[in-house]
Amino acid sequence: MAVTWDNTAENVANKVVYAGRSNAPGTRHTAGFNKILTVLVAFWTMLGMLGLTACANSTPEPEEAPTPTDSELPEGPDDYWPLTGLPREDLTPHPVVAVKVENTVAARPQSGLEEADIVFEEQVEGGLTRYNAVFHAHTPEEIGPVRSVRPMDPGIAAPFGGMLVYSGGVPVYESRVQAAGLRGFNEDQALGALYRVKFRAMPHNLYLSIP
Repeated sequence: MAVTWDNTAENVANKVVYAGRSNAPGTRHTAGFNKILTVLVAFWTMLGMLGLTACANSTPEPEEAPTPTDSELPEGPDDYWPLTGLPREDLTPHPVVAVKVENTVAARPQSGLEEADIVFEEQVEGGLTRYNAVFHAHTPEEIGPVRSVRPMDPGIAAPFGGMLVYSGGVPVYESRVQAAGLRGFNEDQALGALYRVKFRAMPHNLYLSIP
């Protein structure tokens, strides 16, 4: 196959040379070839320009960003309860209320703890524990039994601000409540909101109604 191709190429070359010699010394064929070459170059140049123009025109324009509707707008901090992160429907402002709740056999089952945002369990004397229940998202009508303040309670409740409710306590402990910037309420100061129930014996019968 290679020999056949070389012979064919050689024959074509000989024919071109022969054709050139048969028309020599004139330049009619050369001039015509140059004209054809010029037309071809111009033609291909025009096609290239048309191709570039088509590419430029085919570039898609950027789409405008859709305007979000009210339902798509990001929710603000007021749409969530700050202590739990749960969705908030009630936007009525009200303070945080921390309540000292008893945790003994005589006090169980306690009331209102399941509605607290946060519940702290504290170690007290005799190996017993008590709760400091922090309420904000919910305001139960019955929380208890409410017991006395302890030295750790102001430090627990102060970061939330608001109020700290307890039955009473050693005067030095109660003074720490005010020193921490809290509004402290014992049984005498919260008369009406703190009340005694009949289904339990003292001192396990003091309960709080936040509303």
